[in-house]
Amino acid sequence: MELEHHSSVITKWVFILVKAEIILLLTTWPMLYLLLNLSMASNVNEVGTLVLTIIALVPFIVAPGWCAAYATVRHFYRKEEEPHFWRTIWRQYKENYKAAMLIGLVFDAWLFVLYTAFWYYGRFGAMGRAIPLVIMGLSVYFFLFVLAYVTDREESLLGYWHKSVQIIMQHPVLFLSLLFETTLTGLIGFVIKPLMILVAPGVICLIVMYFYLQMTKLEEAKLGRRAK
Repeated sequence: MELEHHSSVITKWVFILVKAEIILLLTTWPMLYLLLNLSMASNVNEVGTLVLTIIALVPFIVAPGWCAAYATVRHFYRKEEEPHFWRTIWRQYKENYKAAMLIGLVFDAWLFVLYTAFWYYGRFGAMGRAIPLVIMGLSVYFFLFVLAYVTDREESLLGYWHKSVQIIMQHPVLFLSLLFETTLTGLIGFVIKPLMILVAPGVICLIVMYFYLQMTKLEEAKLGRRAK
């Protein structure tokens, strides 16, 4: 019985990972194609063109696609009954598209600032390149967290960013755990190339939504104690 129970649990986790991965592959495949080309770019001009194209497409492809994947993962974590799989993808994609796109446009503007800083300050040495790159990397983690919030709650455009910052500031250890686990997943995917496309995005989706739900659960418990 214990073996059957463990097998069932493993099967459920594998199944939700596959579902998240399918959604991400279906909704963001142009971006994956560009990333593959970026990994094979042979000169600076190609790298620059591909990076700018990727940044420009983030609001219209990446943001809505991740919201659709997050919605399915959220159902799994909360043990909610999920509607038909394909209908859920389409419904969540449509419902969150506007908010995700606006969040993506704000993120895009920030990335363009950092990308410009990378090339401008990079002329003055390694630190001039390293600082914008580090900030850019941290911004990606924060962006993925905000998209998880978009999937779960309704706020104003400013509210999504503001509330996300508040939650993270209240739970820095959990956010650092999110950073560590997603970075480790990305590094493994970088070393084992097929995992970068076929496994890593789905795993990162599960990790970010898990920590987002843990943080919001703690915040709700805190508000409940104050109400008493």
